[in-house]
Amino acid sequence: MSVFTDYHRWLFDGDIKSPIPHEVVKAYAISPQYLISTFMTCVKLNSYLDSVFNNFGLFYIKKEELLIFIKKCVIDFSVKKNNLLYLPFSKKDKNFEVMLETFPCLKRYEISMLMDLLKSHPDKDDIYIAIGLEDDRKPMLLKSAKKGTMEDRSISNYLKRTFVTKKVEA
Repeated sequence: MSVFTDYHRWLFDGDIKSPIPHEVVKAYAISPQYLISTFMTCVKLNSYLDSVFNNFGLFYIKKEELLIFIKKCVIDFSVKKNNLLYLPFSKKDKNFEVMLETFPCLKRYEISMLMDLLKSHPDKDDIYIAIGLEDDRKPMLLKSAKKGTMEDRSISNYLKRTFVTKKVEA
């Protein structure tokens, strides 16, 4: 089972006295910064955590104490699992690299969220041109344009295109 699964099960079990799983305490992936940043969509809790932990003191707190504090905050602010910030894995393409160069102050997950917002925006084409992104849609071909490109697909034309033929005079 994943360390993150164990962490979320422990965090949302509703019992403040439940023991912290050993794997969660030892996991390097669950850093203090990760613990604080997962509550970005919960406005009240996020502003409270920002006022308390907006310094480097966050990294000097023992992980066990911070985990217990986070669990107490989850219970007090009645945070649900679906309120947590979920950042899905996104494939990094040419547009992602252009956005990363254009906005160096944004983090990678912020760029992926911005790209998702731009895809559903009504002025998507204008924004893509302004930023210098390439549209990922294929250009539409009209039926009349398709008919012009269609060529004669007879066997004799195929043989003429594929093989070199010589006329033999007899």
